[in-house]
Amino acid sequence: MRTTKRRWHIHWELDEAAIAYDVKSDGMYPLLTNDPSLTPRQVLEAHKRQPTIETCLRQAETVHEVALLVQALIVYRVRKSGHEAGTTEENR
Repeated sequence: MRTTKRRWHIHWELDEAAIAYDVKSDGMYPLLTNDPSLTPRQVLEAHKRQPTIETCLRQAETVHEVALLVQALIVYRVRKSGHEAGTTEENR
């Protein structure tokens, strides 16, 4: 009984046109926005703040942390408004 074995060979070619296109755009990437009122400079400035924004979001990863932050802000505002109105904890 005769057995036939298949052998696969790989062949490749360089796509010179694709390489030339990629060389022109190497190191560039698009900045997209859904706000048409922003100028290109404003879009770039907003993009430069992205690492700071991402760091802040990482610091507030859990729902619990966000809830505590909201609670602290509410307490701050209530105390501030009471202080401005001349109300203190001693007067209650």
